Amino acid sequence: MVLRYDLINKEFSTGQTLTICYDYLYKSAKYVNYTLEGEYVDDGNINDRPSFYTEDSISYEYQVYPSDYINSGYDRGHLAPDASFDYSEEDLYLIYTMANIIPQDPNVNRYFWTKAENYEREMAIRLEEVEVLNGVVFESNPKYINNQIAISKGFWKRIRNTNQSFERCFYYDNFVLFDASEDTLDKHEVDCSSL
Repeated sequence: MVLRYDLINKEFSTGQTLTICYDYLYKSAKYVNYTLEGEYVDDGNINDRPSFYTEDSISYEYQVYPSDYINSGYDRGHLAPDASFDYSEEDLYLIYTMANIIPQDPNVNRYFWTKAENYEREMAIRLEEVEVLNGVVFESNPKYINNQIAISKGFWKRIRNTNQSFERCFYYDNFVLFDASEDTLDKHEVDCSSL
């Protein structure tokens, strides 16, 4: 029997762990989980971003390559965002594994999803620490880009701190329905129990 999912764990310099649940069928992360500590968020700003790299811990036939996205019409979208980890070159590098990347509509990636990413950093600073879980939603028969990488229907983010009874969740479709200038974070907020 072939496993459909695999867990990839990467340890940050802070002692926290990036956990990626990788879906072999879709060649994509299904879930990405990490903890952000407020004392590190926005502590520095590394301008030189690392290169995307293929995740060697994944079996060869299920690996994704940075070149798979060329001329695909989709961005290499981070689930665990690079700006949340730009306090350390080593930790930032871990985020650039292709196992943490999904095909994202360019406008959603650059102008919509970034609001939720900014909010997770804001809350990490305010609450001292937040746990973030990102999930990816696929249709039963998704479309694909090069190398049979599935395009998601949408994706979501749960930000929480159980010690302070804080939890908010946001869902984004992987296509644009309106102008980014009209977008606000609350338009994407959903009941966490629905995820």
